[in-house]
Amino acid sequence: MTDYRPVIERLVDGLEDASASGRARAYGRARAALADQLDRLDPRPAPSSVITEQAALEEAIAAVEADRLQEAARRAAAAGAADEPAADRHRLHEDAIALVLGPLLVALGIQFYTQAEILTSGMAGLALLLSFITSLEFPIIFFAINVPFFGIAVWRLGWRPTLRTFLAIAFVSLFSRLTPEWIVIDSLQPVYAAVFGGAVMGLGLLVLFRHRTGLGGINLIAIYLQERYGIRAGYFQLAVDGAILAAALFVLPPEKLALSILGAYILNMILAMNHRPGRYTGFS
Repeated sequence: MTDYRPVIERLVDGLEDASASGRARAYGRARAALADQLDRLDPRPAPSSVITEQAALEEAIAAVEADRLQEAARRAAAAGAADEPAADRHRLHEDAIALVLGPLLVALGIQFYTQAEILTSGMAGLALLLSFITSLEFPIIFFAINVPFFGIAVWRLGWRPTLRTFLAIAFVSLFSRLTPEWIVIDSLQPVYAAVFGGAVMGLGLLVLFRHRTGLGGINLIAIYLQERYGIRAGYFQLAVDGAILAAALFVLPPEKLALSILGAYILNMILAMNHRPGRYTGFS
C-alpha cells in the first residue's frame, strides 16, 4: 500500500486557491489521477489491490484535510483574540479622577436623601439611619462604621484596593459635610429625590467599582464576591439593602420607606446592569 500523504500535502501546499472548495477540487483530481494510473497498469491489478490503493489515498486526503481544518481553526481563534479588547490598567491620574468624581456623585445623592429623610443602600444607608435616630452627623457615623472592615479589605483585596477605598470613604465623608454648603435646596419632591438620588449614587458607585474601589464593608465584600465567585455586585447589595430597610420599618413612616426601597432598587439595578463580569476590561 502506497503512502499518499506526502503527495497530497505537496498538492495542497501548491494550490493557488487553498479554500475548502479549492482543496476539494484538488482531491478530486488526485482520485481521477490514481484511477487513470491504475487503469494503465499492465497487467491490470486485482480488484482488491485497487480498493487498497484507493483506501490509502482517501486516508491521506482525510489526514491532510483534518490538518488544514485545525490550522484554520487556530488562525481564526488567534484572529478573534486579537480583535478582543485587551485588559488595560488604569493610569494613576485615572484612578485619582475616579476617587474624586465617584464620591462627589455619592455625596450629592446623600444630600438629596438627607433632605428628603429617606434611606439609601449599603453602609451609607446604615449611617443615614443612625443619623436619623441619633444626634450624630452622617459624615462621622459613615466613616466610623467602616473602620472595622479595613482589616478584611487588606486580607481579601490587598493594600491598593483598601487604600483606594479608605480614600473614597474619607472623600464621601468630607463631601457630605461640604455639599450642603455648596448646594442649597429650598424645595425637594421626595419621589424625585429617591429616583435622582438613587441614580446619581449608583453612577458614583459604578465609577468607583470600575476602579476596584468600594465605599465600605458591603461594597468591599460585593467586589470580592463578584471577582471570586462571579456573583453580581448589584444583586448582593440589593439583598443586604433589604435587611437595612427592614430595620428602617421601626424608624421611617411607610411612605418614606417605600421611597427608600425605590431608590435602593434604582441604585442596585444600575450596578447590576453595568458592572457585570467581563463587560469592562480596565483594571486598577
